[in-house]
Amino acid sequence: MQIGSFLQASSGVMVEDLDGNVFYDLTGSYGVNVLGYDTYKACLAEGAAAAQALGPVLSACHPAVLSNVQRLRAMSGLDEVSFHMSGAEAVMQAVRLALHHMRRSYLVRFCGAHHGWWEDVQPAPGNPLPPRETYTLEDLDERSLQVLQSRRDIACVLVKPLQALHPNAPAPADSSLVDSTRRAGFDRGRCSAWLQRLREACTKRSIVLIFDEFFVGFRLPPGGADLFSIPSFSQTFGNVTAEALDSGLPVVAFDRAATAQLITHGEQGPRRPCDDALGFANAAVALATDADRHRRFEQAARARALALDWDSVVLRSEAVVAAIVHGAALSSRQAAAVIGARAA
Repeated sequence: MQIGSFLQASSGVMVEDLDGNVFYDLTGSYGVNVLGYDTYKACLAEGAAAAQALGPVLSACHPAVLSNVQRLRAMSGLDEVSFHMSGAEAVMQAVRLALHHMRRSYLVRFCGAHHGWWEDVQPAPGNPLPPRETYTLEDLDERSLQVLQSRRDIACVLVKPLQALHPNAPAPADSSLVDSTRRAGFDRGRCSAWLQRLREACTKRSIVLIFDEFFVGFRLPPGGADLFSIPSFSQTFGNVTAEALDSGLPVVAFDRAATAQLITHGEQGPRRPCDDALGFANAAVALATDADRHRRFEQAARARALALDWDSVVLRSEAVVAAIVHGAALSSRQAAAVIGARAA
């Protein structure tokens, strides 16, 4: 292996190889270290200190597990929680539970979808097991529903809605990101209708439907984050800002573009001039450590989002159009007021 395949240290977003060369880790360990390495090192140290008295005891669990289960149940509203090393392992356990309780032998997957390298769910090079108890059907195809409706040996169906970006084809490999050959498209109406019909077919035949990954937007439960910071100079409309406000999150933003129109300084969060990066960072830290102000901003954020209902948006848009039709030119300040930039 090349020497660059080995690293001996990390700090912030930098990694160091065995020769002392320091590099930016642009991958963030494929998403694991989105907060930077130091944050995770602190978490590891805290976890090791908390478990030190118990040590590597097998079969029994540390009280921290119970605490995490209770918190996850409270946030998700689910009755049970299980922990797994990866999404593939979680899906694997769901499939095994379905096979056991349904007392049937087969599972269904769709062409091109990747659900992990285990058993015969991924019949491809790299998996030594031939397909034995897996039916691979065509995605978004009426004939696949006919198979589900006619067979009695299917315990569960594995579906990956993200596969709608490239149905019946493998996901883009890393190499496609280098030469820009990646192609993806999404027919939301077709995909939604397909998933609904798939759900109906599975329910009718008592088949367990297992979703392996799905589309999400900015969805956080109340209290799911401390604040939302958007250090952008060019956010044209501010969808993510509106979604953060709807989640009850205080927002730290630059005083520019649509985000600045959605945030009133000192009400839903602090705004800083675009040339004040240090002030932006300090404002975020100050807000995160001021519980009273944070609570006040949370309430104002949710109220601001509620004011962005469709009726209000339509009325304000009509006002802009009417002003233009009647030849009354609007200043930027008047336009911002009309479209509800600082509506109560």
